Amino acid sequence: MWYEFCSMTNGKGDTPRPISVDSRTYENNWERTFGTKKKKFDQKVQALQADIDKVREMLDHYSGLPSTASYDNNNESI
Repeated sequence: MWYEFCSMTNGKGDTPRPISVDSRTYENNWERTFGTKKKKFDQKVQALQADIDKVREMLDHYSGLPSTASYDNNNESI
């Protein structure tokens, strides 16, 4: 993981601070604070899927009603 690179130094004064928690706790805290892109992506996909389902339900509900095209055609002949 990225925290493994903390032990690398780039020159004078770049000595890393000692880590006072174990790596698992550190990783869990990181995930809790910042989350992951995959979680956010999955949440967005679920929200979009719910919207698509709502639209499909509305289309199924209104599919038995006459279309506006047939209404417009009937009014032209009057």
